[in-house]
Amino acid sequence: MTYATTYAVAIDAAFTSRVFMAIRDCGRDIINEDPGTANHANRVLLAKIVVAHTTEWSPIFSYRLAELGLLTSSTDAELKTGCASVWDAMVTEVYWS
Repeated sequence: MTYATTYAVAIDAAFTSRVFMAIRDCGRDIINEDPGTANHANRVLLAKIVVAHTTEWSPIFSYRLAELGLLTSSTDAELKTGCASVWDAMVTEVYWS
């Protein structure tokens, strides 16, 4: 995708609203994941922040998912898988400890 297309997808209201739901769902899964998961404490910390402040985080994840090539026409499962696939990178980017 071109930069223009990626940007257009990332700011599309229908896409962003679906990403809103996907990151909440993914965040809840991460909160309940096996504590033995690599980087679990930081993953859970970000998940709690994202679930509590989804409105602020959905645009951030929308840009990341659009960069992966996901589109407004992507399925819910594809969006959730995309969220899961970028979660650790997001933890690293906002690493606070």
